[in-house]
Amino acid sequence: MPQKGAPLPPPHLILCTTDQLPERDPCALCSLHSIGKIGGSHNKQYSKLLSPDRIYINFVDMDAANVDWNNTTFD
Repeated sequence: MPQKGAPLPPPHLILCTTDQLPERDPCALCSLHSIGKIGGSHNKQYSKLLSPDRIYINFVDMDAANVDWNNTTFD
């Protein structure tokens, strides 16, 4: 379940994790993909919600025409 302030409702939020990182200390690498809600002030808000020490986030701004859900794109 996403935290309050997450960019999209639960059906549109996907979290993938892996334990194959080359670090000995616990850490995580996340990718946050969004349509039109990536950039300066948005990323800072997401960072406050998601990134304590040792969590690294890649922010990816997706073009709506390149994202499909339920047999249609978001454009």
